[in-house]
Amino acid sequence: MKNSIVILFVAVFIVLSCNKKDFDNPEDYAGHIDMIDVNGGYFEMGNDTFFDMSSRPAHGVNLNGFKISKYEITTSQFCKFLNSIDCSSNGYVGGVLYISMSEPYPSNINYIDREFTPKTNCSNQAVYQVTWFGAEAYCLWAEGRLPTEAEWEYAARGGVNNDFVYSGSNNLEDVCSGCNPETDVGTKQPNVLGIYDMTGSAAEWCSDWYDSDYYSNSPATNPQGPSTGSKRVLRGQCYMKVFERFGLPPESIAVGGVRLVRDN
Repeated sequence: MKNSIVILFVAVFIVLSCNKKDFDNPEDYAGHIDMIDVNGGYFEMGNDTFFDMSSRPAHGVNLNGFKISKYEITTSQFCKFLNSIDCSSNGYVGGVLYISMSEPYPSNINYIDREFTPKTNCSNQAVYQVTWFGAEAYCLWAEGRLPTEAEWEYAARGGVNNDFVYSGSNNLEDVCSGCNPETDVGTKQPNVLGIYDMTGSAAEWCSDWYDSDYYSNSPATNPQGPSTGSKRVLRGQCYMKVFERFGLPPESIAVGGVRLVRDN
């Protein structure tokens, strides 16, 4: 009897070990995701001169280091996720919408022959029309998380204070491919850290609830956003500057894309 229990324990251990997700392996279940190391440090978040009061006041923030995806998550990468979970053909998982698959806001993913596939010529484009729930679920599946709003801005600025109003340049055309991900990721100039498309392409969900009062009085170290709210933060849409911000309900499908963060 004792030997049988030992054998069973060893068998279970082997199975669990074989199924262990190693996100450092380019051939793992999530596929290779290029990550950029962002050293921790201090920066001035926000902008006191911008007319939009939601980005004021500028305030000092200290962050720990982290890793962030070099590119926005593409349709091919998101399809790996959708095909590995119990996602219905209309983009719902357990009654929660992850991605829009129909009008009026269809994504750049098709569902054909019981499989999610990128639409024609969209394989290397940023996935969009993803809800916050879908973005969060993808990041957890890929052994990471969504960036906090402070991490997103710090990475967009290049991890240091600089005078660029867009991520990598003062010239919008250098770094922005447009308001929608209609071109492949990484076709424009990266910022100083080598991160692409943090200006333009799909708007990127952050983990934080959207709240202007919290923003103006947030902790000076690793702010995580308020504990509750009705909207989640989005950054980087269209021609938005590195410090601009807005919020939408987490179930919104109108603009959302995904960028992955992993802790050091």
